[in-house]
Amino acid sequence: MNRSTYSRFVTVGRSISDDGDQPNYVPSDDLQPEINSALGANYDSVSLFLTNERWKTRWQKMCLSGPQTPPNRQDSLQGQRSPARIKLENTASGLFKAPSDQKDAEIEMEAELWRAGGGFQREEVNIMRNDQAEHVIGFASEWLELDSQIEGVRYDSEMALRQELQYASYLGISNVVLPPPRRGQEVTTYARAINDCISSSTVSPYMSLSIRIPVCDIPPEDGATAKGVSDYEDELSATWQMWNTIRMICGPTQRVSVALDLTPALPALPGVLARWSAEHVQHLILPATTFIPNAKGYPVLPKLMQGFLRDLFKNRPNVILSKTQANIHKLGGELAYAQYVRHLEKTSPFNVARDAPGGLTVESFGRGYEDFLQAPLQPLMDNLASMTYEVFEKDPVKYRQYEQAVYRALLDQPPNSTTIICVAGAGRGPIVSNCIRAVERSGRDARIYAIEKNSSAFVTLQGRKAREWPDFVHIKFGDMRAVQLPEPVDILVSELLGSFGDNELSPECLDGAMRLLKPEGISIPASYTAYLAPISASRLYNDPSGILRDTKGVETPYVVMLHAINTLSGDSEDKHPRCGPKIQDCWTFEHPRKIVLDPQGLPITNTHNNAACHLTFHIPYAGLMHGLAGYFEAVLYQDVGITTHPERMEKVSPNMLSWFPIFFPFKEPLYLPSNSELDVYVWRLSDAQKVWNKTAAVLLLLFVRDGHLRVLLTTRSKHLRSHPGDVALPGGKTDPMDASPVATALREAHEEIGLPAPSPAVHILGLLSPFVSYYRLAVTPVIAFLSDLTLLDHLKPNPEEVDEIFDHPLEAILSPELAASLAPRPEQPLSRRGTEQWPYDSEYHEMNDSPWLHGSWYRMHRFRTVTTPISGLTSDILILAAQIAYVRNTDYERYAKDHVTPDIGLGWAMEQHVENARTASQPQPLPSAESHIEGLAD
Repeated sequence: MNRSTYSRFVTVGRSISDDGDQPNYVPSDDLQPEINSALGANYDSVSLFLTNERWKTRWQKMCLSGPQTPPNRQDSLQGQRSPARIKLENTASGLFKAPSDQKDAEIEMEAELWRAGGGFQREEVNIMRNDQAEHVIGFASEWLELDSQIEGVRYDSEMALRQELQYASYLGISNVVLPPPRRGQEVTTYARAINDCISSSTVSPYMSLSIRIPVCDIPPEDGATAKGVSDYEDELSATWQMWNTIRMICGPTQRVSVALDLTPALPALPGVLARWSAEHVQHLILPATTFIPNAKGYPVLPKLMQGFLRDLFKNRPNVILSKTQANIHKLGGELAYAQYVRHLEKTSPFNVARDAPGGLTVESFGRGYEDFLQAPLQPLMDNLASMTYEVFEKDPVKYRQYEQAVYRALLDQPPNSTTIICVAGAGRGPIVSNCIRAVERSGRDARIYAIEKNSSAFVTLQGRKAREWPDFVHIKFGDMRAVQLPEPVDILVSELLGSFGDNELSPECLDGAMRLLKPEGISIPASYTAYLAPISASRLYNDPSGILRDTKGVETPYVVMLHAINTLSGDSEDKHPRCGPKIQDCWTFEHPRKIVLDPQGLPITNTHNNAACHLTFHIPYAGLMHGLAGYFEAVLYQDVGITTHPERMEKVSPNMLSWFPIFFPFKEPLYLPSNSELDVYVWRLSDAQKVWNKTAAVLLLLFVRDGHLRVLLTTRSKHLRSHPGDVALPGGKTDPMDASPVATALREAHEEIGLPAPSPAVHILGLLSPFVSYYRLAVTPVIAFLSDLTLLDHLKPNPEEVDEIFDHPLEAILSPELAASLAPRPEQPLSRRGTEQWPYDSEYHEMNDSPWLHGSWYRMHRFRTVTTPISGLTSDILILAAQIAYVRNTDYERYAKDHVTPDIGLGWAMEQHVENARTASQPQPLPSAESHIEGLAD
């Protein structure tokens, strides 16, 4: 479908936002008129809650009023067996009532029978007929608290959600919108519940779940600022952070998406809003209260919302309009809202360009190829098919620019001379035709030689020579690096560029052709530059084909019409002097070049085509980086050029169709915090000998116990030569056979503590940037979530490497005093003060500063545990992980004065690698990349 779909929210039982009005019940049998009315008003579907107030009332009676809990469950706040039906002040839903002191055996029996598999009563559901499901988007009950701090409430809410999803599956409803997380600090618990649902056999594998997420943070009802949020920009990132946690725990899947709630007013920060354009936003929830009256009284949207929607419409979301029948605006009636939004969609820049007549815009030409992975061409190795040439030849912009470049070069030749032109790599001859027209326009004399190595394409050249080209055109079969011409060339024209400029070996090919050029001759193109930018591209990463989750797939760059992406970098500010612009150049190749040649005019080595660069990007807002987008810009002649650079394309070569950008995917997405710096090292190597860094990986395995996030740790064996007896994360050095840091971390965890690898209960969430040790070992933390706690009972330390396995509350890394109240078990208290394990005067946290690499300073943090303290690199890794998980900074000063950040340290560790890259010597067409980020600042 080439447009967005529209859904009317139907008030069956209650409205999408509870405003305190008494609900008007519509019997299920009367739902068909609502559907017919919506379809007649040009809506595509209706949206409604699957259940009504009667179900809520019965659930409250069963789950919030009795004295008992589900068997073998404990309340995480009270530390004892206590009912789920406990009054909890200031809860998000306000549902809880004080428990009765008198046991109601009948209610308790009803509750237990329901937990054992009971279902709905007829009057509790809003839809009963599966023939209506085709036009229905279901909403799960908004009062469910999947992230409640009371374990019994959380348990019963999960059961109620699974029951609603099972009923929707029974009816054939394909998509259900779930209520939003209520507590940011408990979002991992919420995400675990969602992951359990999509893994459940009772929920149809064809059903997708959309998480209702506000576009930005809405302050709690009591007006308090969310815990740990230190500034306005962090507040605006809170809802995206929640969504990011949910999708990382659920893993790469098409079944979990966003229902973006546009009720809150939008912040005037484009970078905050742009993140959503790269996410899987399936629905836009747009209430009538978001609209404002224009001068005539008709409903319109604020300017900022208009621009935001126009950008999102390129991804064709479903728009859910609610409260349109509430007569909020004087004129226009209910239909005015949908008509206005459809107008915004029709006039959005992407849709206008896509529907342009003639198909001569990138959006129109590339229709159907948005975010579609294509392997780059290798014309030096392979002969291209005729259809491939035909696609290229549909681009009028490129050939117009080439013709203008040749025309300008001809005018700069002596007026009465004959100019010799060579087209190196003529293909089927379009640039030859451009050269002929340039000669005719200039009025100069010329001879043209067309060289082509593809024997099949050469047949086409022979036909064009015989039928349409003048006698001053001569065709030559052969490789441009070996063919001989009868006379030297004034202008050498080639079109060998790839999506990254040089990735199709244009420098190597043209090195061999430059011998044909006169010393003062002109090359078209004269130069070309490669550019990179970090991007978020979750749709690409979650591609149903799974290409980017295959080991070989992620080691290959792809040509992509980038569509649903967000460029994470921003233009450098004064406070980030190390950083460059949003999109940065890697290297430039110029032709002709002065290099050492052999007697045949060919380069003796290829070292002059090696290149390396170090780029530093400013990341203004938190995001998940899936890879690097590559672009190029070529100077054809003087001020005539072509480019795919997004910020320069409109000026240099608008609507050029021949090249899509190139995408360098990462094996695992990389989380980038707000206001961080990203360092990227890229090499263009031409040596068959590989260069390796000293690298390692550790597994940061998280799990939830008693409602709190905990991390699995070990104490290293006292027999080891390095760091004996220290606390560590499972992990170790990279083996040459390891496909990725994930493979290293899982292999080491299996060897050290017996963690099954792979295991369906271990969910990889992502990678942190590498940390550098004092010995310049680059250590990559791999974050994973354990969903089956029974695996913990089967872990066994390998005595050669590990003395002990234990766990520690992750939040206690930010607030060390929590370690006491969140100790694993009463029989396992924290180590005693004044002993060898904790000899410090401080209660829970100790820190001291000491000199480090290159005259910098390092702050050592130590945290009191049930055994040896957490310290050193392990503490650094856990601090960053905790800051990400809880979206706040530490209760103490994180860094010393003149501290060294992880990116600087990693740069030192890689200096030798960069130097080796500059001196390597055999062709390897594709660049490689390593990247890391600076940790969160205070």
